[in-house]
Amino acid sequence: MDLFYPTLAAKICLLTIPQLTAQSLEFIVQQQLNVSADEFNLSAQDVSNWTITDSHISQSSGVQHVYLRQQYQGIEIIGANADLHLAKSGKSLKPLSIHNNFIKNASFNILNANPSN
Repeated sequence: MDLFYPTLAAKICLLTIPQLTAQSLEFIVQQQLNVSADEFNLSAQDVSNWTITDSHISQSSGVQHVYLRQQYQGIEIIGANADLHLAKSGKSLKPLSIHNNFIKNASFNILNANPSN
C-alpha cells in the first residue's frame, strides 16, 4: 500500500507538468518576441499571432529549441518562421539566440495582396 501513493503522485505530476511547461514556454516565447521585435523591424501585432510548430530539448546540450510560424487570423503563413533557443539558468530559461523571418506588417500585406491569375 505504501507504493501506491508515490506512484499515484508521480503520475499526477507527469500529467500536469507538460501543460504548465507549455503555458510557461508560450509566455517566455512571447516575451522574447516582444523584446526582439524592434531588432527585426516588426510591430507588436506582427509578433502576437504565432504557433509553436515544434519544440525539443537537446540531450547533449540541454538547450531547448522552439520553432514558430507566424499566423494571420489563425492561418499559418508559410515561410514566416522563427526559432528560439533557450538554456536552463537555475529554475528559469535564458534566451541564447533568436532568428526571425516573420513578415513585417503581415495583416496589411495580406489584405492588400493582389491574387495571381
